[in-house]
Amino acid sequence: MGQRQLDFLESWAADWSGGVWMKFAVSQTRFACLQTMPAGTQDDNIDPKLPILPVGEYPPDDWMMADHDSGGWPQHGRNDAIRKWRKAFAMHLSGDQHLGSTSHYGVDDFRDGVYEVCTPAISNLFPRRWFPSHPGKNTLLGRRNTGDYLDRFGNHITVLAVANPHQYPGSGFPGLRYWVTGYSILRCNRETQKGNLIREGVAEVAHYLWRLKQDGEIFSEDYWDTDFRTELQGTFRKELESGLSGEETASSPWLK
Repeated sequence: MGQRQLDFLESWAADWSGGVWMKFAVSQTRFACLQTMPAGTQDDNIDPKLPILPVGEYPPDDWMMADHDSGGWPQHGRNDAIRKWRKAFAMHLSGDQHLGSTSHYGVDDFRDGVYEVCTPAISNLFPRRWFPSHPGKNTLLGRRNTGDYLDRFGNHITVLAVANPHQYPGSGFPGLRYWVTGYSILRCNRETQKGNLIREGVAEVAHYLWRLKQDGEIFSEDYWDTDFRTELQGTFRKELESGLSGEETASSPWLK
């Protein structure tokens, strides 16, 4: 992230003229590395060759990867960008990582940044996965690959949900189900100043409710008040609502 880009973000964050009522930062990749591979793996060339696990199975010895295809490095540029987005109350929307996810960025500490949504790939030949061998802190009701993590680059990230590859049941081409293909649609409501992210695809995903509350420049931790359960679906729908200002609070279901 160069100075010219940072200067642009500073100006963009402060400019609410012309009827602007909501802002999103859109980039190619997630600004963290949510990727694990079998312990000892040094690169992801074997990723397409890894066996797809049955639903419910969890590999015991994956370790985190430092994938330079992600936006998690260089860290100082990543952190500077998130600070600018935070000034704009902007959620980060991205793709390209072949693993649908929702998480909360941290810079100096966990959850002091903005939320990110990474869309799944619509044609996924590189089914990346997130199966860290150790559970994160503050996991969502025991979901072991959620919660607070430092990625391999040392970035703070709080994982709320991931759509990992599994042998999901259903009809049609198995690769589309197993590799968790899909797409995302963002719908914004001018009157309520909330954004609904609807993610469509074929996968096993989670159903949960959380509240996102914005206080000043950062979100509070109210979303940890969570009702979480796992469901198998042929199609999954993910909705994420975020209040834009003040004390506004929203509840957000998956698979409503």
